[in-house]
Amino acid sequence: MGMTTVNSWLPGAITVIPLSMPIVVYLLGERYAVYRRLVVLLTAGTTVLLTGLMYPLVASGRTIVTEVVRIVPPLGVSFRVDILSFFVTFVAAVIWFLVTIYSLWYMRDEHDQTRYDAFFLLTLSGALGAFMAGDLFTLFLFFEIMSLPAYVLVIHDQTPQAMQAGLKYLFMTIAGSLAFFFGLVATHELGGSLGFG
Repeated sequence: MGMTTVNSWLPGAITVIPLSMPIVVYLLGERYAVYRRLVVLLTAGTTVLLTGLMYPLVASGRTIVTEVVRIVPPLGVSFRVDILSFFVTFVAAVIWFLVTIYSLWYMRDEHDQTRYDAFFLLTLSGALGAFMAGDLFTLFLFFEIMSLPAYVLVIHDQTPQAMQAGLKYLFMTIAGSLAFFFGLVATHELGGSLGFG
C-alpha cells in the first residue's frame, strides 16, 4: 500500500506567523511593552496550537506534503510532515512556548527587550521550518533563519564575554552554513534533486 499524502496550509502558517510577527514587535516597541510581550506569547502559543492541529492528519498514517513557493527549479520552499517530524516539531513548539513564558519574567529588567523578542520569534520560525522541511533547500533556508538571528540572542548582554561567545558562534555558524551549501550543490549535481528521497 502506497503512502497517502495530503496538502495542508498548516506548515506554512506555523513558519510564516513567527516570521512576520517581529514587524509587529518592533512597531509596539518599548512604549507598548505589555502588548509586545502579549504578541510574543500569543505567537508562541499559536505555533503550538497549529502544530497540534496536524496530529489527526499524521496519526491517520498520512504525510503532509506542501509546496509553499517555487522560486526557480530546483529551488523552492516545501514541507513534509510525517509522524516523526510532527512529534519533533510539536515538542519544540511546546518547549519554545514554555521558554517564552519564562523569558517574560527573566528578561523583565533587561535592556533592548524589543530586539530580543523580535529575534526570538525569528529563531522560532527557523527552528520549526527546519523540522518540517520537505527538501534540502528548505532545510538550508530555515537553518539560516534559525542560526543567524540566534547570534543576536547570544550577544544580547553585549558584555565582552557575550561578544566573544558570539564571535565563536558566528564562525561555527558560517562554517556549518558553507559546508551545508556545498553539500547542497554536490547533492544536486550528483543526484539531480534536492528532495530527501
